[in-house]
Amino acid sequence: MPVKGKIYAMPNEFRVENMPVGGEGYFYKDEIIITKSAIFLDQIAPIVSAVELSYYKDIINFIPIKRLGPGLTENDFEIDFSDSIGCEIIVESHGVYLDLIPESEAYIVFYDFDLDSNSKKIISLPLKRRLTLLELKLKLAVESDQFEKAAILRDEISKLKKNK
Repeated sequence: MPVKGKIYAMPNEFRVENMPVGGEGYFYKDEIIITKSAIFLDQIAPIVSAVELSYYKDIINFIPIKRLGPGLTENDFEIDFSDSIGCEIIVESHGVYLDLIPESEAYIVFYDFDLDSNSKKIISLPLKRRLTLLELKLKLAVESDQFEKAAILRDEISKLKKNK
């Protein structure tokens, strides 16, 4: 027998992608990207239960989510912003990464939502997330033989890594 002994492992981390249908929880506000036309929720965003939420000091920065169906589309989830009055939600309106998010298939994309125009603010993505998305775009460009585009992306990634 090639494997001996017992493996003691933690159960799967509770994430958006493995929420049970009918399951409810909360995700941290930084796990989403909101633009004027869509909301992008990372499929592997950690989910905390109501009991776990009570241990966090910044409880106001968590947003409720409920799984309605078995898929990974906007019709399978419900995000409730009605109690996020004190939670500052930032609307992204610039950046190279915005056009490649739908290509990544790593996000659940919500198109049907109302945006309060008084709350629009602009920030850039955290460096780690921006690098991840640029690297994905680079991979897609190489796979589709768009070598000029790939070279530009490679240079931008190098520049960001150098300025860390």
